[in-house]
Order: sequence, then C-alpha cells, then structure tokens
Amino acid sequence: MTRPLPGSAARSPDTRPSDGHAGLWFDKFCDRWRVQDTSWTMTSEKGDGGNNPKLEWIDTLTTGKVGTARQIDECTSRLMWLIDRRGGRSAVF
Repeated sequence: MTRPLPGSAARSPDTRPSDGHAGLWFDKFCDRWRVQDTSWTMTSEKGDGGNNPKLEWIDTLTTGKVGTARQIDECTSRLMWLIDRRGGRSAVF
C-alpha cells in the first residue's frame, strides 16, 4: 500500500491492533490515498461520487469496540485534570 509518509513508515501493518488508537491509526495509516496529477487525494477515481474512500476506511476502524474502559478512564482523567488546572468547569450529561 502507498501512503503519503516517509520511508519505512509508508510500509506499515495492514490492520490496527485491538488496543490501537483508532484516531491515530486513521491519521497515520490510512491506505485509501491515491496520487492525482502531483497531489495526494482521497476522492473516488471516477470523480462522480461513486464510492467514498474515506468512509470505506472509517468503516474498517469502527467494526468493533474502539478503546477499552481503562483507556477511556485515563483520557477522562486527563481532561478533567486539564480543565481543573486551567480554571474551567465541566459537567457530565
């Protein structure tokens, strides 16, 4: 797969580990890019809106659970700490 990344990073694993960060995986390892003229693009080859490569890629990331309870708790704790330190307020809805 070709990706707009330097060197060995362009030849990355094909699947996201079960505990891998879906957002980072999308950002770093998306394989739906193609070169059109001299630019990287993620549009359909037909240009008629036939398929949506970006949506197809997102579908590969969201077939199961994303994250673990531990990861979500850790993220929440960090956000709450940041809000508190910056003098902000938070609420749970």
